[in-house]
Amino acid sequence: MPLDASSLEKEPCAALTPDQVASLGAPFKGNDPKPDDATGPSCNWKFATTPASSVGGTLTTKDPGHGGISGIYSKKQFGGVTKFEPFTVNSYPGVVYDPADNSPAGLCTMVIGLRDDLGYVIDVSLDGLKNPFADSCELGKKVAGYVIQYLKKGGH
Repeated sequence: MPLDASSLEKEPCAALTPDQVASLGAPFKGNDPKPDDATGPSCNWKFATTPASSVGGTLTTKDPGHGGISGIYSKKQFGGVTKFEPFTVNSYPGVVYDPADNSPAGLCTMVIGLRDDLGYVIDVSLDGLKNPFADSCELGKKVAGYVIQYLKKGGH
């Protein structure tokens, strides 16, 4: 069932509450909304950790290369990704992928298919030791679940 993501276009940081961010494993420090980011409205949620760790989310409204989740399948077909792991979250399709050969430890990127023509990219960037977190991709999947819940509730 396609999701209406218009609420994230206006308020990209509304997808996660400070409590949800803290539930991922470290205290919430703040967020950095970028409604006019190059690939679409985005938010970076920061943890109160040293070195800095964060989770980013981008609604890919301006990225013709993504085109929903089908865009990442196309990139896979043409060898544009080095890691490709499909998964589902709350019945929505997702793919963990890596566009580079040598991404740093603690980095995980994934896209969730919200509609045929729209995806939500989640970037998890943890410090190299990943303390106090477990796995950056598992963390990203939790974020994906929160985003889907938020949109299923109509963007509140």
